[in-house]
Amino acid sequence: MVTSYIKLNSLQHTYMESHDVGFFLPGWMQRNENVVLTSPHDDDVLFGCGLMLQILKEEGAEIYVAVMTNGDKGYCNEERLGKNNIVEARKEATFRAYDEIGIDANHLIRFEYPDSELAFHIDWKLISRMIEFYRNVDATRLFVPNENDFHIDHKVSFNPVGIYCGIQASTSILPDLGEPCNIKTILRYPVWMDFAGSPSHIVTTDMEKQKRKIQSIGCYRKVQPQMAETIREIEERGPKEYFQEYKIEMFSAREIDEMFEEKYHAE
Repeated sequence: MVTSYIKLNSLQHTYMESHDVGFFLPGWMQRNENVVLTSPHDDDVLFGCGLMLQILKEEGAEIYVAVMTNGDKGYCNEERLGKNNIVEARKEATFRAYDEIGIDANHLIRFEYPDSELAFHIDWKLISRMIEFYRNVDATRLFVPNENDFHIDHKVSFNPVGIYCGIQASTSILPDLGEPCNIKTILRYPVWMDFAGSPSHIVTTDMEKQKRKIQSIGCYRKVQPQMAETIREIEERGPKEYFQEYKIEMFSAREIDEMFEEKYHAE
């Protein structure tokens, strides 16, 4: 099956489809794309972007996954994988999981904040670390978790970790944190909860990539037995992933004035 990129127009109830990644990510440049995916927890990117990771790697991109938390509160069995060893167990599972889909361990950047406490670490140290990180890898595309998810780590990873830091990294402000990057596209990905509004982008691909995605997530089964239910849901969904664009549009009084002028004259 050839990979298909679909863009939806929810207002007009129409869609357009292409087999060109540049349709999905405008201005795509082979071998000059550095894609960063912010992951609140080590497995979240695999749930929402496990296919996309593989597709973009095939398209020549450098892939970086920023894992924000250390998973210290992700244990389900205190006797076997309790507080004393859950972090190392999850870390080991993470390296195996991303290796399954061809992501280099050196491109898994772990920030090691305590699980479920990311909101308590929103300070200049976190902000500057993220701006510097985006600039150091010269990020050109950014995938962020859906802010509509219930988990506070997901909300913080969307903003300020993703949106605020990503946009600031693309400006000339704070030159001591490195040369500005140029993030051309920001896409939300879902993990647990639905988007607020309709998705704008859908990708469908082959079953081989779906198989690798499932094998990758399966690396966490020993750490979190409930992962089996998640895998069943992904299998039922098929080789398809959904995204919603975050449009970086600056305020324009002229456009608003023109809109009101057209309305006034029409009446």
